[in-house]
Amino acid sequence: PRGNQKHYASFIITRVIMGPALFLHHFWSSGATLSLPIEFVRLVSKQMNWHLELASNGKLLAVVQDQTIEIRSAKDEFGSVIGKCQVPKDPNPQWRCVAWSHDCTLLAYGESTGTVR
Repeated sequence: PRGNQKHYASFIITRVIMGPALFLHHFWSSGATLSLPIEFVRLVSKQMNWHLELASNGKLLAVVQDQTIEIRSAKDEFGSVIGKCQVPKDPNPQWRCVAWSHDCTLLAYGESTGTVR
């Protein structure tokens, strides 16, 4: 029956949302310390410190370098820089990240310290 499908879908959505929340609540209330596996940290630390992020429309590319973010355009196969800004030196540049907004008009830059610009 249809009612059972609707109830089942609601149950699945609730489990997807609440499952991680309950796990995190248990994790923090148990007094456990959060640490990443040392092998994972070593692997990420060996990565190149540049980050590339292509906008969802495929027209813009953000290139995060050591202390610079460049914006490049697909018009010339990303050969020339159409925008550039300076960013502070990051103590752990391999943990930085960038993301384009859904409409490709904004770029968010996250530092390893948790600061988002």
